[in-house]
Amino acid sequence: MDTSKINAAKIKAAGNNFSIIGFTMIAGIIITLIQVFYAANADMRSSGDLESIKAANYLFMLLYILCAGIIIGNLISAGSNLSTCDEEFDNEEFDNVQVDNTNISMRETQDGETLKIVSVNNETIGAKVYINEKAAGDGTYIYKSLSHKIIVKNGEIHSRYYLESFKNYVFEKINSSEPTVGDKVFNKNWTKVTDGKIRYSLFRHFLIENGGIIK
Repeated sequence: MDTSKINAAKIKAAGNNFSIIGFTMIAGIIITLIQVFYAANADMRSSGDLESIKAANYLFMLLYILCAGIIIGNLISAGSNLSTCDEEFDNEEFDNVQVDNTNISMRETQDGETLKIVSVNNETIGAKVYINEKAAGDGTYIYKSLSHKIIVKNGEIHSRYYLESFKNYVFEKINSSEPTVGDKVFNKNWTKVTDGKIRYSLFRHFLIENGGIIK
């Protein structure tokens, strides 16, 4: 998947977040109007209705808290999508040259090496990799921007993974979307994470076992 498609997907996800925020704010306005109407009528009630008034106010408070939680959660998600939209790719998209169907890209690794990647029709798997104009040795190469990890065998890309830095962790993902079951998780120093739960967002967490997401 090319950069433009990935960025478009993130922008679309952020747009969905803002749509949810908009609907939630409308719901909050409706709740406020209902509360005002209820309060206006409560003044005309007898003192015996005090308990029902307290219960209604408690219900309104819970609804406000729910709306606030939805808004905050979607704001965080939208901010995350928009802030990483270009960050993962801008640092990589340099010195790209396309001739006919052949694309040449230069990628700097965390080890300070510069990879020359020659692909056909932008196909990553099978693309040839060079270091100093010589075929890259077999091994794992992590981009300096911490956006991708590639496995090179016989001078070609054998596997490609999307990386996502999150707090003290790095998610190794098969796809460019959010982490999911089957993806791997490492500590920032690439050591194995402890089994347990990782809180990913306000309403989402992952269950980790043997360094992978199982739920």
